[in-house]
Amino acid sequence: SRQYLNRCQRVRAVCDYGTVNALAFGIYGLDYDGVTIYKFAEYYYDSKVAGVQKSDSEYVLDIQSFLATHLGTRPLTGLYVDPSAASFIVSLRKAGLPVIAANNSVLEGIQHVYGLLTKRHYLIDASCEFTIRQYYSYSWDSKASARGKEQPMKVEDHALDCDRYALFSTRSSSTLPTASIVTGK
Repeated sequence: SRQYLNRCQRVRAVCDYGTVNALAFGIYGLDYDGVTIYKFAEYYYDSKVAGVQKSDSEYVLDIQSFLATHLGTRPLTGLYVDPSAASFIVSLRKAGLPVIAANNSVLEGIQHVYGLLTKRHYLIDASCEFTIRQYYSYSWDSKASARGKEQPMKVEDHALDCDRYALFSTRSSSTLPTASIVTGK
């Protein structure tokens, strides 16, 4: 992940919080070209698979350790979190992390991520195995579609929700050259 730090003008982290569901956390960087966004590290913990549920304070410690490992002393601009994770946001803020409420719009967010992927403006490091696996298994809910509603299946998509928050929440930053950029320093 250090190879990406030197290429990034800005670095942010994003979390899709889950206690019963998996917690997905990623580190994203904006290249100096002002267009390319990298996801260069992910943390993924599924309490169902592990058989042990973690508390908010345990997750905060895990995240702090993960950030130290991947960023060293590089400052983190912000940590985007789903605004519905109120108690977790409080824990992160108490730990001194720069929490920002993520934009959790689903359909618009998915369209935005798809656009970045097709233009190759969003690149995912091969070490982000959960993210890559979930992109391959992502699907739309055919029953909802039959009722005239477009929505994705809510199965094994936590890393993708993390991406959606990362890429859509900061898409309109006026300090960046395009309207589809994830990170800010």
